[in-house]
Order: sequence, then C-alpha cells, then structure tokens
Amino acid sequence: MPEVDPTVPGIRNRLRSSRRAVFGDETTRAIRRLLAAQRIDAAHVVHAYHQLSPMFMRELRRHGIPTLLSVHDYKLSCPSYRLLNDRTQQICTICLEEPRRRVIAPAATRCWRGSMAGGVVLGAEAAAVMAMKPYNAAARVLVSNELMRQSALAGGIEAARIKIVPNFWPTSGTPPRRSPDQHVLYVGRLVIEKGVDVLIRAAAQSGVNVRIVGAGPLEIELRELSSALSAPVEFVGQAWGGEVEAEMLTAAALVVPSIWHEVSPLVIYQAMSIGLPVIGSRVGGIPDLLGEGRGVMVSPGKVDALAAELDRSVRNRHEFEAMGSLAMDYSRRELSRSKFIERISAAYREAGAAL
Repeated sequence: MPEVDPTVPGIRNRLRSSRRAVFGDETTRAIRRLLAAQRIDAAHVVHAYHQLSPMFMRELRRHGIPTLLSVHDYKLSCPSYRLLNDRTQQICTICLEEPRRRVIAPAATRCWRGSMAGGVVLGAEAAAVMAMKPYNAAARVLVSNELMRQSALAGGIEAARIKIVPNFWPTSGTPPRRSPDQHVLYVGRLVIEKGVDVLIRAAAQSGVNVRIVGAGPLEIELRELSSALSAPVEFVGQAWGGEVEAEMLTAAALVVPSIWHEVSPLVIYQAMSIGLPVIGSRVGGIPDLLGEGRGVMVSPGKVDALAAELDRSVRNRHEFEAMGSLAMDYSRRELSRSKFIERISAAYREAGAAL
C-alpha cells in the first residue's frame, strides 16, 4: 500500500489517504481475510498507526485472539507521535497533559511537518481512536520507559494493562577492556532533534575534544558551526558494529544531547554494557537508563551545563569510571537478553497466550 501522506497534492488523494489513516478499511479487510484462512493463537502488534490505522485491532478482539501491542513512541497520547513540534523543533506536551485538545491541537500548532492539513487528519484520527477505542483490544500494552507509560495512561489505557519492557543489548561473557582518552564521543544521526549543535557549542566552550560518529542532513551545517566556533570537534563519518565499539572503548564518555523525548536510545544500552560513562539530556527514556547514579543528566539545550559535564568527564576520570561500572552492572543484570525474554514471556502469559 502507498504511504499515508495527508499533504499529498490533490483533494481526492488527500481524502483517500485520510480515510485509510482514520478508519483503516483496507487493513481491516486484509486482517479479516487472514483470520478466515489461518488459525492465529496470539497477535503481537508492533506498529498500528496512521499507515495502517489501529482499527483492525478490533477485529482481533472480535475473534477472541490474545493481543499484545508494543509501543515504540508516544502516539497513544501524541497524534504526531514524538512529543515534538516539527515546525518549531521544540518539545510539545499539549496532548499528553490535556488529552481533550488532541483533536484540535495538531492543526492549531501545525506540529506535523508544519502542515495544517496533516494536523487535521491527525486530529480526525485521534477523535476516531478516542471514540472507537481500538487499543482496548490489547490485553497488554508494552512500553519501554516511564514517560511512555504516562503517555499510554493519557491515551486511555488502563494502568493494569501497561507493562514496561526495556530493550536489551547482547553482551559477551567478559566485557572488553577500555582505554579512555581525553575526548568524548557522539554516535547517532545528524538531525536537529539530536542536539548535536548544542554539543558543538559546549565543546567550544569547554575545550573538550569531541568525536562525532554518524551522518545526516545537517552534516554540512554542523561542520560550518564547528569551524565558525573553532570547536575541537572531529567528524568521523558513519560507522557500524565493531567500529562503534572501538570508538567507545577509547572515549571518556558518550554524550547524548537530544532536545526531544528520546524513547530508549540503543546507543546508551551499548555504552552501558561496556562500562562507558554517559552524559545525556534529561528527556524521554534517558532518566530510566541513567537514573540512580548510572549516568549524568543535564537539561536539554543547556550549553553551559553540558560544557561543565564535558569538562568533568575528562578531569574527574575516577568518578566517571565508577559511574560506568555501576551502569555496566545494571546493564548486565536488568538489560540483558535473558531479562528481556523473561519480561516478554510474562507479558504473553498475562495476555492469555499459551507459550
């Protein structure tokens, strides 16, 4: 099926796209055909938003199929799913804090791609979900952090049906040996919501060297900013797998300076698994990972505060390494593959699925 895009040219195309996002007729018919042809013991829905519409989940409930819904963003309370206004690039929690405004806020704020038309469709989708309650078909709604749990509650999901299941990072028996240098590391996409510009400004202010691993549409702009500020920043380019781990083994800290409510950044999981200290923004799922002394957090977008922590990471090496060790112990105990399987299995049983 083509992508749902309410901003596509042509009123007929917009109406067709909008109908699928709101009512999900095509998806429901496809699910109905599947259920007629196959015996389904349990359903685990991973993505059910405007590309498919969640309305098909009512068909699963009608057939009495044990259903779980995994949530990977804030869509249950936020029509544009990120708690971020695309137009202003600022965190927006209107619909989380005032659920009744969910129908009109997307169009009023033009939070999705800066489009009022897109906002109208998202508002209509939200109204349909509020009226028809398709998510009630899920016996268990799986989220990965506390803010997502709050988002699910605001979306009308009963507390007893919400289960926090963090991600995991696979680890070997013995953690690799680290040899930290006098620089910090960023790993990720070069896009505005990741706050890389904040990191560059903090590097210029603190004088701490930064290695940036990643690529994205803002790379040229960020390189120009770094040059204009004479910031001690090196752009390494894209890297994967073992190359990323090699970068982590020589860094004093990993920095995650995001300015939006990150859900559950896997780069933090990887860093924690090898004892690399993390400096992160106090947003989204990051406090769930770095709380209780497992990392350092600063308010998003605050250059002075981040610069101070960059300086501390290379000057107070013993303190940061102790923090990294605490994080690694937690990671191997609570964020392991076996713990993830244990939590998922429990969720299936609670949903009524036989394992």
